[in-house]
Amino acid sequence: FPSKAFSLDNDANAATLGEKYFGAGKALGNFCVFTLGTGVGGGCIFGGRLQRGRNGNFFEVGHVPVGLTMDLSARRCGCGNMGCLETLSSATGITASYIEFSGKQRTAAEIAGEARAGDAAAVKAYAIAGQALGLAAATITQLMNLTDFIFTGGVAAAETWLRPELERTYRAHTFALFHNAQFIFTQGDEDAGILGAAALFLE
Repeated sequence: FPSKAFSLDNDANAATLGEKYFGAGKALGNFCVFTLGTGVGGGCIFGGRLQRGRNGNFFEVGHVPVGLTMDLSARRCGCGNMGCLETLSSATGITASYIEFSGKQRTAAEIAGEARAGDAAAVKAYAIAGQALGLAAATITQLMNLTDFIFTGGVAAAETWLRPELERTYRAHTFALFHNAQFIFTQGDEDAGILGAAALFLE
């Protein structure tokens, strides 16, 4: 049989490479990607290259413990820890917030529709998600001096309700010299991961 070459990586890293070569990251130098879906993943281009870290686990942004600093009860994450970003800013987390605020069962897609219709509980659920994202982004900026952030995945389509609290919280927790940070939303475009899988060979 002919030999075959394979390259493996996780979906968030693939999405990050997709943004670097084909998407919103083409014009950027160093930047971070948050993949907002059922969970929250992430990737980071630093020094022009995708960073992988120990065992390929660099930039596990979904498990930054932001919930412990927010004015609500911290939730237990699937990883076992309390208050991870994923528990607030993923589709799963937004759904949990909506149920907590309204007492109603809804899917993430239905909650987005409720937010468009002006439902207070839905808007609040997204505001909490935006606040958590702002805290996570501020932490990354203060630690790594990075100020360009790309948000992709299905939840990124809710930019209208995420951005205000994201920006307000980010500015409240960073030095003034970082307040020109870029927050780019891809509006839920799912092509980055597929393109990034191909881009593994460009690396």
